[in-house]
Amino acid sequence: MTSTSTPQGLTRQFAWLWVSNLFFFGASWMITIILGWLIYEVTASPLLLSVFTFCRTVPMLLGPVAGVIADRVHRVRFLVTMASWATVVVAFTAIMVTLDRTPVWLILAAGLGVGLAHSPTQPARTALVIEYVGPTSVSRANAINSLAISLTQVLGPTVGSILITTIEVSGALWAAAACFALATLALIPLRHTGRSRHATRKISVLHQLHEGVRTVLRIRPAVGILVVTILANFLLWPVYQSFVPVFAVDQLHLGANGMALLLTCCGTGSLLGSLFIARLGDFRHKGRFFLYGTVLWALGWLVFTQLSGPAGAGVALFLAGIASSGFMVLQATVLLIAVPREAHGQSLGLMQLAIGAQPFGAVVIGVVSEHIGVPNAVALSTAILAVGTVLVAVAVPQLRRFR
Repeated sequence: MTSTSTPQGLTRQFAWLWVSNLFFFGASWMITIILGWLIYEVTASPLLLSVFTFCRTVPMLLGPVAGVIADRVHRVRFLVTMASWATVVVAFTAIMVTLDRTPVWLILAAGLGVGLAHSPTQPARTALVIEYVGPTSVSRANAINSLAISLTQVLGPTVGSILITTIEVSGALWAAAACFALATLALIPLRHTGRSRHATRKISVLHQLHEGVRTVLRIRPAVGILVVTILANFLLWPVYQSFVPVFAVDQLHLGANGMALLLTCCGTGSLLGSLFIARLGDFRHKGRFFLYGTVLWALGWLVFTQLSGPAGAGVALFLAGIASSGFMVLQATVLLIAVPREAHGQSLGLMQLAIGAQPFGAVVIGVVSEHIGVPNAVALSTAILAVGTVLVAVAVPQLRRFR
């Protein structure tokens, strides 16, 4: 399959990958919202909601191994296999819910099953971006790739919430399974691409993992990116993944549709921010954009925790969504540019490991919430993220100056 470039330096292969990502991440967001809403409705426990998020995201700890896999296997075939697995897991869960057999353990197991399909594949998905577009277009491509994530943040929760109220949880799960199936089909035109150049190396996984980690950790901007990623995924992403239903029900007195509107505000802001970064192209000062965006993202959520009106809460999340694009787009962009090409898989695996702080953050925030309430716990975690990011900016000036 030959690579056909677009006027923007992108390719048809990248377009098919983008479509697959759109359906895959959309289904993932639908599952997060549908099962998160279900478990909170059944148990009314923020702690069990955080346990669900732990199960859903703990496979991120496989990041380093997943990074090595991305540098050794046929990446497209790997993605097809895991997307097919997600389809099966969600379809089985839909059958059980349809039969009215939904114990808590089943919801937790479904979250873990989808997480096993989602998290370990991210290094391969991201590595394919630079393979299809080349280094000169990777900033724009990552911004456009982030648009898929931002669109799913808008459409996934909204569609999931609407489906809950119209065709109930079982129907919503069947829709999510169909989206995973479409994500698999979109990869078929790429079946002759994505073979890793390191696939035939006769070296052990552990040796390759060790060498990759050493390479990445010698690069100061990469280390700064990883530290901020750990902080953000421990302190803020669990809030988005777990606790929005709590704010919607207990603080803002909204139903499932109201919760969807809140998430739509945040996703719309992220979408606009990603469009702005895509418009900039290969701009300078990527490190500063990353750091400033992360701080403003944290402060936006901090303001959100103090609001009791739906309109003000929606505005706060919209602005936080705009700021979040600086973190989400430039996180992988800076990392891919900073490290050697042969270490892309390992560097993305380390980033996935850093994202693996999320399940532990969810549990910690859940435990703290039992004592001081969800709004206060989230306000504390977002304030710590803002301060921590500023400290990283001071300690790693190479990241501030990264171009």
